[in-house]
Amino acid sequence: PRPPPPPVGDGAPLGGGGGDLSPAVAAASAAVDTATAAIGGSSSSSAAAVGSPAPALSLADGDPLRNLELSFLSLSGVDDSVSPRTLCDISQEFSFVEWGVNFRAEKQGKEPRYASLAWLRQLQEEIDRRQQTGKFAPIHFAAHLGGEYCVDVLKGDTSLVRTLWEDYGFLRIHLCPTRSHGVSSAQLKKYLTSLKSVIVALPQ
Repeated sequence: PRPPPPPVGDGAPLGGGGGDLSPAVAAASAAVDTATAAIGGSSSSSAAAVGSPAPALSLADGDPLRNLELSFLSLSGVDDSVSPRTLCDISQEFSFVEWGVNFRAEKQGKEPRYASLAWLRQLQEEIDRRQQTGKFAPIHFAAHLGGEYCVDVLKGDTSLVRTLWEDYGFLRIHLCPTRSHGVSSAQLKKYLTSLKSVIVALPQ
């Protein structure tokens, strides 16, 4: 049995739970506002933080956090339990949300937090339908590649990255080169040249 996911504020993936995600996104939005206020920055969130804002920290002029601005809040693990319509509605209300979709060949569409390709097609159809109205802000997606998908990109294969960008509108690719995904961190250097070839081939 799958244990219930922890609260979104703790960095939990959202997929597998079903239901209305709006309260979760609003809570995450409040956390973003509080975090940026704490470092003396300004949030891109449109929702107000819950309670009194945290006092701004006093940071030295050379501190890299001094000018930190949060552009996106990534919510990962959406799957077939999430309605494409609801996802689009949330993105229109909270433009800073980036949806992280997990990709791993042996788990795709078979386990929670791994959306099926059929669901991705339904999502694209919903986006296409809304774009025809002319009043639809862009939705931000990131593909989180694990297992063989991650290894293939590290080895220089551009096919999946190109498909995700051209056919599904993914603007960011996130690789998971960890031992659980079949990659030894001690061997990462050997992939530098082949990975660079993917980046050069697909600079967008």
